[in-house]
Amino acid sequence: MAQSFGAVTLPLGISFAKAAATEAQASLALRLEGAENFSLAGKGGAIGGKSRAEREKDEAEEALELFAWTAEEAERQRERDEWSKATHSFAGVNMTGAQWGELGDELRRDGPLRQWLISRMVRDGKTNGQATVKADEMADVFTALSKPPTQRTPEENAAIDRAKSDPDFQRYTSQAAVQKFGRSEINGGGMRHEQDGSTTSRAELFTTAPDLSSGYRAALAASEPLDAPKLAATTTPAPLPANSAGLDL
Repeated sequence: MAQSFGAVTLPLGISFAKAAATEAQASLALRLEGAENFSLAGKGGAIGGKSRAEREKDEAEEALELFAWTAEEAERQRERDEWSKATHSFAGVNMTGAQWGELGDELRRDGPLRQWLISRMVRDGKTNGQATVKADEMADVFTALSKPPTQRTPEENAAIDRAKSDPDFQRYTSQAAVQKFGRSEINGGGMRHEQDGSTTSRAELFTTAPDLSSGYRAALAASEPLDAPKLAATTTPAPLPANSAGLDL
């Protein structure tokens, strides 16, 4: 009895790793000088070697394919680099592609920002399950926003389109961005409202969403609980003299 692996027929019981190695060796042998007479039993009989001209043609085609792939990948990387540095608007928030990616990554992790967002939505009336699902959706959309449109999947583009009309995204995107980056780093300290074109000053920005970014960053860097009591140094007052102002006390 035998089993097939690629173009090679091997005895039953041979390991996958050994089968892969055998297939690789056969492929290599066909490329080597003088491999015209190499053969290995297969389903269709022997695997014959190729002539020098055939091998050189195959190698030239593979080199051309590799060159084309390398050029395409270089162009995709250039697009990603430009997109990451440029500013992109969503739900009234203007941030760079890199910032959108950071926000998505942070919300995907079970850290202070994700916990804050879920707690905020629960306080506003959602169940914990609903808030968790929405946090996941927001993380996915923010990650998609960090990519050039030409490099997004159809599912990512569809998620962004749905989010544009989702009131939860309109409500919580700006608040999550402030918690992550701080007000001073969002739109240079002022956030443009797409509906009326007005700009809110830093002092007026999201008065309903307190800026907890300093505490959030401290939570990540803290080596001990933030609410651990700190014992203030105490000093013992010097004793009064036995006779003050000529009076015995």
